[in-house]
Amino acid sequence: MSCVGWTYAHTQRGEAARIALDPDDIGGTVTSSKGPEAGVWVIAETTELPTKFVRIVVSDDQGRYVL
Repeated sequence: MSCVGWTYAHTQRGEAARIALDPDDIGGTVTSSKGPEAGVWVIAETTELPTKFVRIVVSDDQGRYVL
């Protein structure tokens, strides 16, 4: 697995809220030539553990995901 440092902001009650990822988190934005893509499955897996380990998330309406 690889790790990506990423921060995103969203508004809540008119204030910007920031969510910072730890060094062991994976996050980013799914994009295409049309811009951010919502509803995309993002799959991270490794076979470097005693058993296969998989995490699956779905990108939000702005294409963002966090594992």
